[in-house]
Amino acid sequence: MRKILVLILMFWFNANWLAADEFYVVSFRHDDKDVTARISSKKDKNNQNCALIKVQTDITGLYFDCNQGFATDIECDGKGEYRLYVSPGERQIKIKKEGFIPLSYTIDIVIRELDTYIMTVTRKGTTPPDDDVKTDFVKIYSTPDVADVYLNGELKGTTPYEAIVTEGTYAYLIRKSMYYDAEGMIRVKARETKEVNAVLLPKFGNFKISSTPTEADITINGAPTGKKTPFTFEFYEAGTYNISLSKYMYQTTKQPFTLVEGKTENINITMLQDYAGITIATTPETGAAITLDNKDINKKTLYTILQLESGTHTVRVTMPLYKPVEKTFTVTAGKSETITLTMLPTFANITINANPKADIYVDGTNYANSTYTTKLNEGIHKIEIKKDKYTEQTANITVVAGEPKTYTYTLLPKQGNIAVTTIPTKAEVYLNGEKKGTSPIMLYDVLIGEHTVEAKLTGYTTATKKVSVTEKNTAEAKLILENGLSVTIETTPANADIYIDNTYLGKAPQTTSLTFGTHTVKLTGIDKYKDTEHTLEIKASGTTKYNLALNPLVTINLPEMVKITGGKFTMGSTDGESDETTHSVELSDFYMGKYEVTNAQFAEFILDYGKSTTKSTS
Repeated sequence: MRKILVLILMFWFNANWLAADEFYVVSFRHDDKDVTARISSKKDKNNQNCALIKVQTDITGLYFDCNQGFATDIECDGKGEYRLYVSPGERQIKIKKEGFIPLSYTIDIVIRELDTYIMTVTRKGTTPPDDDVKTDFVKIYSTPDVADVYLNGELKGTTPYEAIVTEGTYAYLIRKSMYYDAEGMIRVKARETKEVNAVLLPKFGNFKISSTPTEADITINGAPTGKKTPFTFEFYEAGTYNISLSKYMYQTTKQPFTLVEGKTENINITMLQDYAGITIATTPETGAAITLDNKDINKKTLYTILQLESGTHTVRVTMPLYKPVEKTFTVTAGKSETITLTMLPTFANITINANPKADIYVDGTNYANSTYTTKLNEGIHKIEIKKDKYTEQTANITVVAGEPKTYTYTLLPKQGNIAVTTIPTKAEVYLNGEKKGTSPIMLYDVLIGEHTVEAKLTGYTTATKKVSVTEKNTAEAKLILENGLSVTIETTPANADIYIDNTYLGKAPQTTSLTFGTHTVKLTGIDKYKDTEHTLEIKASGTTKYNLALNPLVTINLPEMVKITGGKFTMGSTDGESDETTHSVELSDFYMGKYEVTNAQFAEFILDYGKSTTKSTS
């Protein structure tokens, strides 16, 4: 019974298996012309670049699997092409569909990253393939690629194009913009792949436009291109074009040309200048500000505009003390010329003299001292002449353009008088260092302000006094001349007794009046100091304070001394040889050096007391 059941199951399974369709792999190849895997690259789970397997089939609703797993979802274009991104080295592709026996296809070539592979799959018939296959591949390629492919007038895709078609005759058409069509007939037979390789001939050309000068704007057939010379235009349809070049300061240049398909044309255009050099000049003076066509160009005459475009222009010049001048002129391309504008003055040359020298003000501004020559605009101007201690002068003058004038202004001094008296009289009187006479004297017409009055007399000190003079008043200057000088005497050490010309003055310091001449000053009364004399020379404008020093007594380093007790003895001689007769002498106690005086000790004595020495001859 069990054997019968197994046989029934085997029969049922074989019956279903024999009824199922099978997959048939027509081919699996590497397509070195297809760069889809590189353009649309993907990464697998190991971050490696994937390879792309394009499965082309006439069977719909397929399911796929592989050993390493697909990197992305499977893509289907709806026209029989599936895109499988696999890892490099993948060895097996599995295909499933309901009603089909699953297929595990072992890849017999090495799968490399970023390469594209074509797998062609169809349905396997129940009869042997040699007798039943009615389809095969059509492969259509073009140079350049991405051209539209038509079969029997129906758009099928773009090159490179590969598809499975049924047996029959097909009219193909390969079309790409800017290229001539390629067309023909192909006969498809079973198990006989048809391949078309078409080279499309261009219907376009390239052209490069250059100009002298460069950077000219390019217009083609009236449409601005936004490009500047030099520039190369590519993929332009063969035919006739009109080129127009424009550039500031150059004439617009137009030139037609014919573009031949498949060639690159070089078009060189020399543009003519549309400007000229113009010099703007003014007379009778230069330095006028220039406005050209209502724009301040921040230049002054004489000035040359090297490139001024042709056409009509208006120049205006302005300058202080002149009326503005405007002129319209026409510039001809390539023709340089000078435009001269004559300016009419609005001033006169005015000279202003001040006597004596004084500050000259014109319209409130101090310009000069003594003499000022200037140009003044026509009209009324205020003139002021100012000098310290002089009466100011003010005047309004009317200036007429082109009429020069000279104005002279004399200032009157502000004065007073000085009455000068001296004691004693008949002294020479000086005013600000200038001798005026002898006192008493009246000094007339003295400028107001402070002045210095001096009185000089032989044997007397010079007397000086500052006097302030006011307008129309008399100031008094009384000067007393001294015939001596008040001096102060100090001593070092202080408190010495002072004698002047043998007359006791008192203890230092002392102030006294001494007549001009020589005086002897004696200083005494200071312990351990010698009486000291000084000679003073008293002069007018001489020293008024003296510090006189006393000379100290010399301290002698005495040698070791021995005390001699005093007593009486007879001094003199009785033999008649002595000048002194015998007589009794009594001496008190005294000291005598224990040793003879040395030369060094005696030299010190001589230096301190200033005594002369006599060389002994004994």
